[in-house]
Amino acid sequence: MTISVRQEVRPRYTGGSPAQVEHETATRVLLEERCAFERAMGGGYGQEYQQMAGVLGLDHIVFTITEFANRFEVDDRMTGVRYTRPFKWRAGDVVDIWNDEEGWVPAHVVKHTDSFLVAVRRQCSDGSLASIVEVPRDLLRLASSVRWTDSHSSRDLA
Repeated sequence: MTISVRQEVRPRYTGGSPAQVEHETATRVLLEERCAFERAMGGGYGQEYQQMAGVLGLDHIVFTITEFANRFEVDDRMTGVRYTRPFKWRAGDVVDIWNDEEGWVPAHVVKHTDSFLVAVRRQCSDGSLASIVEVPRDLLRLASSVRWTDSHSSRDLA
């Protein structure tokens, strides 16, 4: 049973702050961010911004979050990727962490510390494990739950 549905935005290539917004505002941000991303990739904002856009892409900018009794289902409206975020994380869960410099990076849950923070051990690009850090649960996704959809179809661009 669905408890609630909300739209969230985290502008990256345009001005603005992360926020929970109405569907129409989320759609406007989606269009503005896509246009600004294309300009960044074309070098319109300089080489450094072009490199950043190449690494981060369009993930984790505009998404719909559907709350169920025991989990959140997140639909990334920009990329069409869907994933699950449980309310309670278990030690050993294989997750991805959103990092504003690298995008999604793999990690393992060490423990759920409270209702908002999860302790994780991040995997480095060379395969080694980094120190344990606490991250907000809304920056995590179950790696095994990631799946593609066509959610960014024309309905989002209307």
